[in-house]
Amino acid sequence: MNKLSKLLNVVIYLCIISYALPTGVMMGIPIQKILVCLLIILGGICLVLQRKSLEIIKSAKLEITLGFLGLLACIVSYILGNEWSIKFTGLFYISVIVFVELYFLVRYELAEPEKIIECILYMMLLKILGKIIIEIVFVCKLIEYEAVIEFYLNMFGTEASTMTMHLGRLLLIRVQTSSDIIVVTLMPFYWMMEKYKKSIRSLLFALSGIYTLIVFSRVLMVEFCCFAFVAVLYYWKKIPKKVRCIGVILVLASSVLWLKPVIQMIEFRFFSSFAVESDDVRQIQMRELINGVKESPVFGHGFGSYISDYTRSGSIPFSYEIEYLSFCYQMGILGFVVFVGGVLLIYIRKIVKYTEKNTWVIKVFTLIGLGWFVIRPAFNPAFLGLQNGFQMIGLLMINMYFNKKQEPYQK
Repeated sequence: MNKLSKLLNVVIYLCIISYALPTGVMMGIPIQKILVCLLIILGGICLVLQRKSLEIIKSAKLEITLGFLGLLACIVSYILGNEWSIKFTGLFYISVIVFVELYFLVRYELAEPEKIIECILYMMLLKILGKIIIEIVFVCKLIEYEAVIEFYLNMFGTEASTMTMHLGRLLLIRVQTSSDIIVVTLMPFYWMMEKYKKSIRSLLFALSGIYTLIVFSRVLMVEFCCFAFVAVLYYWKKIPKKVRCIGVILVLASSVLWLKPVIQMIEFRFFSSFAVESDDVRQIQMRELINGVKESPVFGHGFGSYISDYTRSGSIPFSYEIEYLSFCYQMGILGFVVFVGGVLLIYIRKIVKYTEKNTWVIKVFTLIGLGWFVIRPAFNPAFLGLQNGFQMIGLLMINMYFNKKQEPYQK
């Protein structure tokens, strides 16, 4: 490995660690964007120096075609007066660019999947630790609710989705950002890695559950339960019968303490007036977006377009809760099939390519991760940007790792 490749790998590791930041920004400095730009430039240079440009072009025909069409659509949209078209196009394609480049870097052995997945683990642990520290400080009444919001604004330049909730007599705070999906989607794979001791894997499982509880997102709670259910099925027969019986008895006995407050939390998150209000916002957006789609159903209103009276963010006004529908509004039905369908096809084809030799539980976990990535934009903004796309990058790297490593437990 030459000096340029070593520098590239350092940038890759730093770039992954930067995902520990809610939006990749700290104190106004766009750390993640800087590192991603370096990654793209250095990665491109390293690939060119491999003298396999023609081979890469032949195997990336879909990616190149989709990129050209996206650039053309962006230019046309800008000419038609959509000033946000450039930002939308950047957010739409940036994760795909990083995904494809990392795919080729690992394929040509310019990057090491073993070290990449270790960095992903460290990054997720940082995210979990940060959330737990904030929760403990809040529960101990060392910080006020408003101070948490102010901290995220001043430190990370983002508005975290926050609210308070009761767990029995404890008053907890919910802190959610767009990048929380990374931990819930990728951490379950580390529950299965036998290179870590059983105690470590159990700890990672517990930390995943605590993190999901703090985030308190309906979608993420259901996704975590899907992973947990599969993990229990996988490990159930491997656990000694006596240990299983003792575990079941302890859970049932302790349910006297935790069952009622947990049920109350679930009722609050899924069926309270708070949940109804959140759903009402989606209903209003759906109605207005559907009316907009009817006005231009085939080609849409252009990249970066939005309904001026119904925006959820001043910095990205084209982003809506019902993201797929907003894409139809901007791209039209034809554009939705071409661009969104094309991006999903790129992700799925490359990830599935490396699942064939992996154990069934890794395949199921990958299917769950892919499934929720496809489903989530139907009712949450979860497709655009670096944070939302990293779960696909992570799924690719993890499956490439398992495929290459062929760990002892694989059959």
